[in-house]
Parts: sequence; C-alpha cells; structure tokens
Amino acid sequence: MNTKIVSRLIWLSLFLALLGACTQRETLVPIVVATPTMPRATDVPRFELPPTWTPAPTHPPTLTATLRPTRTPAPTETAIPTLSPSPTRPTPTLSPDLLASLSIVYTWEDRLIVWQNGITTTVAITTSDTITASITRPDISDDGTLIAFQQGDSLWVAARDGSGVRQLVGGQDFAQMEPLDPGVRLYRFGWIPGTHDLLFNTVKRMEYGLDLTDDLHRANADTGEWETLAPPGLGGACYPSPDGLRIACVTPSEIAVMTADGRNRQTLLSYEPVFTYSEFEYYAQPLWAADSQSLVVAIPPVDPLGDPAAPTTIWRLPLDGAPPATLSQVVHQPFEGRVVISPDGSRLAYGRYDSTGSRLELHLATIDLSEDTIYAVGQVGFTGWAPDSQHFTFWRDRQYKLFVGEWDDPDSDAVTDAAGIYWLDAHQFLYFTGTASHPQLWLGTAGEPGVLLVNGFVEFDFLMSLTMR
Repeated sequence: MNTKIVSRLIWLSLFLALLGACTQRETLVPIVVATPTMPRATDVPRFELPPTWTPAPTHPPTLTATLRPTRTPAPTETAIPTLSPSPTRPTPTLSPDLLASLSIVYTWEDRLIVWQNGITTTVAITTSDTITASITRPDISDDGTLIAFQQGDSLWVAARDGSGVRQLVGGQDFAQMEPLDPGVRLYRFGWIPGTHDLLFNTVKRMEYGLDLTDDLHRANADTGEWETLAPPGLGGACYPSPDGLRIACVTPSEIAVMTADGRNRQTLLSYEPVFTYSEFEYYAQPLWAADSQSLVVAIPPVDPLGDPAAPTTIWRLPLDGAPPATLSQVVHQPFEGRVVISPDGSRLAYGRYDSTGSRLELHLATIDLSEDTIYAVGQVGFTGWAPDSQHFTFWRDRQYKLFVGEWDDPDSDAVTDAAGIYWLDAHQFLYFTGTASHPQLWLGTAGEPGVLLVNGFVEFDFLMSLTMR
C-alpha cells in the first residue's frame, strides 16, 4: 500500500487483545507496503505473520496498517494511563509547520474524518443506498488529494472534500476473479508512490484460516479502470519501490520483482516455506534500498520452533542480475519478535534469550554483525526504527509500556503506556492510548508530555508533506 496505515492497526489489534476485547488475535499479511514519499508506521508483530505495511529505506516507518482493528467494543473498559503534564514542563503546543504539514484521516462512528491544521472535518461520503456496511481502511494518496477506502466487499475512492466518490472494484468484479471456487474477496490495497494508482490483492473465501490468493491488481483512481497485473500464485504481498517503477511481490516460497505494469517478472530469491504452526503461511518482508536497485530481507529458518538454533539469514537481492548475497546470519527467538532491519538498511534489531533461558536480550547490531550490542535485558521487545535509523522504540515489562532509545546511547525515555508508535521524523511520533472502545491519537516527543490530536477513532492513516522531512 503506500507508506501508511498498516502497522497502526496491528498494534491497535494487539491493544484490544491486551484489554480483553478479543480472545484470539488474528495477524494478517501485507498487501502493499509503505512508499518512500510519506512517513508511515512500522510494526513488529510476533512471529505469526508480518505486518500489513513496511517502509522503504528512505521513508519513515509507517501504515503501515497491518492488522485492522475490529469495531467491537471491549467487554470492559480498561484505561491505559497517559503521561500527565509536569508542573515544570507544560504541555507543548503544535508548531505552525507541523500543523500545516500533517494530515490525518480516520474513521469514527461510521464517519470518515480529516484532521488538518488542528481542525477536524467530516468528509461527506455518499456511496450507494444498497451498501450499508461501514467505511473502513482509509488510505490517503501521496499528494493528499484522494482517500481510498473499503465499504463492504468494494474498493472506493473519493476526493479529500468528499466529492468524486467512485467505486473502483465491486462485489461483481470479485465474483469473476479466480479461483471461482471458493471465490475471493478484497484483502489489502495501497497507493503506488507518486501516482493515483492503487494496488490490491485478494484472499479466498474460507470458513476458517487465512489463504491468500497471491494475485495482484491495479486500479486507477482517476479513470476508474482496473486490470490484473499477476494471476493467482504470481502476485502476493507487494512492496512498490521508492521510485514507483517496480513492485516486489512475495509468496510463501519466493520473492520476485516486476515492473509497475506487471511485466518482466523476475524471481530474486526462492526459499523454503516457514512453519508458522497455525492456519496461515509466512510471508517475508523485503525492504527496498533508497535507489530502488536492490532489496534486503530477513528469512527465518524453516522450523524455528523445532530447530531453535537455526539462524535467520539476512539477504541482499540486487536487481542487476547478480545472485543474492548473504549479509549475515542471526540466531534469535522468532516467536518473540522478528529481525527488524532499519529504514536505511544498515542496522538490525533482534531478541535472543540469555544463558539462563529466562530473560530476553534486546540486541542492536550492524547488518553484517560487525557490531552487536545488548541494549536491554529482561521482559523487553523491539517495536520499530525511526526514519533516521538512529532512534527506535521498544517495550519493557509489558507490551504497551513503550520507550524511545537511541543507537550508542544506553539511556531511554519513557513515552507512555500506549499501543503503538508511528514516527513522523527523528524526534516526533504519533501514538494511541485510551480505552479499547475509545482510543485516542496523540502527538509525542521523547521526554515530553503528549498532545491530544484525535479523541476517538477506529482506523487511521496519516501523511507528512515534504516540508517536514
């Protein structure tokens, strides 16, 4: 998708699970990943599946949405405390540059709402009298003029002011897509960088489990036309390049690349499917280099539970015809979090149990492991890199007690009890907290009280203009 929603929703889902909103967490696979043109959120889920969005190296970590939260309120209201303004450190105010540069689009109480310049405006969306489903998965385009969203089984787009509402792909279209038995439905969608083209894929209609079709389609928001780029088995979880000219496509057994029009498909790496011990398959998460000429990716061992000493391999995948190159191998605990590569592709973070087997070590390392430092020990986990690949967030003691750390600096700043952080730049970020049925979106700066931006949302996406980067 585009540098956006994704990861936000996986953490909100985790938040709901922690508060008792659901008894079983579902983690979904990405469709399209964040583009380098806008900051979006990153997420580090458990090993079960990768997050919905992943940032390109030049792009701050994002949406990327990954698991969308449900609209079912928690059976009990369990509040997560936020930081209170200190008497000596008043709550900071929003700078004019930030107000002008940050756009947030979110859903709340079946409405689509835009936050800009500190003002919220409800976008009047009229789709069809025959569709009563809620508007979900808002996704704002790189230029900030269009909002894509899902309603029922259909993919829609509208101008930011609510005009030009158009259904791009509807239920009748999905009914004609392969495989006809058991049929498919919309799974993930997202913008190609610098365009008004949306990529989307499908999932099979199954009574249980998650079986992706591994196809790929493209719809143009201006013309309303759509086309198939890759049939079932040749698409998958897709990551547009920073320049928008290529698409990396991931299936459970390979990483391939094609041009943005679906041509010249080339397999870059084949790997054995990874056991997930559940009813879904593992999809690798490649990261584009800033020049769009290569990717890096971490591939776990085939059986991470059965062979815990087997390493995860870090690969570099060039597009010039050269073979894949092994950069390093890391032994870690996949079920305690994946190996997370920094946005610039130079560093990684991972977790490994100490010699007692009871405490987890949070490691920060260069991608070739020439430097490897234990940053924290205990009940800890890594949650994401900042766009500068220098700062990062991690949890300690419990998974929504978050801290901001810095490479080569052993000190860290507590953020708040929160369910996710989405970086805007090297120092500022969005985070959400509140209750399961009434989450709040805040602006944070390490070591400072937060500023409340949105009081109540279900799903959100955000965009930062180039003036802030």
